[in-house]
Formats: sequence, C-alpha cells, structure tokens
Amino acid sequence: MRKLYAGMAVAVLLLSGCTPKSGTPTNTSSGGPEGGQHTLLGASKSGVAELDPSQVYKLSAYTDLNKKLDDEAKKMADELQGEVKAHKVSQDQLAVDRLKMQEQLNEERAKAQNPLNDKVSHIIADIAKEKGYTVVLDKRIVVTGVDDITDEVKNRFEKNQVSSGTPAPGDQNSGVGYVNEDTISDLKMFHDAQGQLQQYYQKLQQEYQKKEKSLSAVQKGDLEKELADQFNGKKAALFGPLQDKVHTMIAQVAKDQNLSLVLDTQQVMWGGKNITTDVIAKLVKTNS
Repeated sequence: MRKLYAGMAVAVLLLSGCTPKSGTPTNTSSGGPEGGQHTLLGASKSGVAELDPSQVYKLSAYTDLNKKLDDEAKKMADELQGEVKAHKVSQDQLAVDRLKMQEQLNEERAKAQNPLNDKVSHIIADIAKEKGYTVVLDKRIVVTGVDDITDEVKNRFEKNQVSSGTPAPGDQNSGVGYVNEDTISDLKMFHDAQGQLQQYYQKLQQEYQKKEKSLSAVQKGDLEKELADQFNGKKAALFGPLQDKVHTMIAQVAKDQNLSLVLDTQQVMWGGKNITTDVIAKLVKTNS
C-alpha cells in the first residue's frame, strides 16, 4: 500500500493462531523496499533459501548504472537552474519541470535495471533448481535457519553464468504465498479513503490559516500539533478497517490454499504462490 497508505504493509502472516504482523527485489524481477525482520522457523527443512538484495545492488553493473543516472540527473538539474537565472522560466515552472524530470529519470532507471534484474532472477532460479529450494526469501525478513545464496548469485552474475530462456518456476506447493500490496492499493476502497483523507487535510489547513494570524509562535506550535493529531486519527479511522479487512481476506485465502506463510511480493525473491488475485476477489465481493 505504499502509494496510498504506507502503514498497510502485509509482511508475515502465520496461520498458527498468530495475529497478522505489519512489516519487503519484487518476486523474481525487481528491487524492493525496506521491511521488518521476522522469524521463520524450520525453514532449512523445507527447502527455503535467503538472498540479500542490498548486496546484489552493490555489484558494479548496478552501481555504474546508478552513477550514470545520477550524473544525468545533476546535469539536467543544473540546466534547469541555469534557465531560472537567465529568466527563461519562473520558479513555479521550475517546480513543474523538476517533477517531470524526476518522473523521466525514474522511468529510465526502471527500464535500464530491468535487464539486470532479469539476469538476477534467472540466476536465482538456476540455483534453486540445482539445490532443490522451493522458495527464496529476502534475507532481511529471515533471522536464522536457511541457506544464504547471496555470494553464489553475485559470483554467477559477475561471471555471466546464467541459463537462457524462462526462469524455472517455483514450487506452488511450498506452503509460502505472497500478495502484491501495490495492486491491492489500487482498489476503489483505498482511493475513496485517500480522497476523504485529502478533503479532511484541506479542511484542517483552512482552519489553521484562519487562526494562525492571531496566535503567538508557541500557540501556533500547539495548534499544529493538535491538527496533526486530528489528521493522524482520521487516517487511522479511514485505513484501519481496510487494513483489517485485507488481513482477514489474506488469512482466509491462505487457509483455503493450505499456506502456512504469506508475505508481500517484494519479500519473495523466487518461488511461492501469488494469491493477490484471490485476495482481491474476496475483497471486491465483500464490498459489492
């Protein structure tokens, strides 16, 4: 739910009577965000391995690409600032141009990294197939008990030891599932909640603007804190029930499909079963 509600993160769901926990490259394809650490018990006996994506992103192919794009971004930013100094564009237009520039650079970065991410995905699949792993998880969510294949992936990447064709699929019966939080966040119920939150924010902003001129600096600080608390309370009231509903649907799907562990897609490097569509179907049905 990073686009609409960052606190939504699904993370680990254990179906042994535990409460769903909040908690993160994407399943066999792209790099991923931060995530909390969670214990995975008995993983070494179930064919589970781990990979540290942060170490993979330190490979020269990634760092060289990032440096190239960073240099390009600096050059573009300097050119925009030069146009402002030459009075060719206004500060307002500069803000718009900077936003467009950032979007362009993000697209270029994603496009340029795709071949590298695909290569990593193939290597992970090759190693998993060779060594009998049913699923490979992001190391940041595993505490102990599984094989770490990070160095092997890095060595094969640098030596270009990668199979051709489609990566070997993971075991659908590994007992591990995953959901795509960003896809779920695109559901209408989340957009509706975000719209209501935005309207509430504007209301609070108008309230602050009406009162601030007659307040001292200390009073302004107190008012800002009060309005921030009101905003956070509204946010929790809007998104809390949605978060609970998503967790409930994930638990139901996991139980129906005999999954013992459900993660966000970005925490599963290879293997596992994608239950996003099944979860969405249940969510849509409950809201119809």
